[in-house]
Amino acid sequence: TIFQELLIAAALLYFCKFLRDYLCNFKTVIITLLLIVLNPAFMRMSVTLWKDLPFSWCIFMISIFIMKIIFTKGDWLLSISHKIFFVVILAGITFFRHNGIVSSLVILAALIIFFKKYWKFFLIAIVGLFLSRVVLYGPVYKSLNVASDGGKAEIIGIPMNQLAFAYNK
Repeated sequence: TIFQELLIAAALLYFCKFLRDYLCNFKTVIITLLLIVLNPAFMRMSVTLWKDLPFSWCIFMISIFIMKIIFTKGDWLLSISHKIFFVVILAGITFFRHNGIVSSLVILAALIIFFKKYWKFFLIAIVGLFLSRVVLYGPVYKSLNVASDGGKAEIIGIPMNQLAFAYNK
């Protein structure tokens, strides 16, 4: 629960910073934030523990990152910290849903096409995400005794659930 709330708060704060830096004045940003957080649907959603919420917020964050990459013509990726945040959010997309790897691969493939200058970084990200997925869904899950009887559906389980499983052992 704490992780989910921190992810949502970080995403919203980063969204506000993005709006302020590129699109809106401070007053408009505050009104937008209030409209989001005071929306009853947002309130209900943000406190519900559900595997799709972290995935959705990571998609939201990667969308902001992509807009920053576009607005800066790729220069946003010159910073090491931006590259790290980019890869961490891509890892969230990859691991919070069993089919998240597809979204990550499509995003990275599109970025390779449109930002050829950074093709090595994007290619390394693809290989890194793929290898980490293989390691997580192979030896790590096996050592935690995940999927011993759950079949394929259990093998592609959500890492947060698996951490809870390991904690309860």
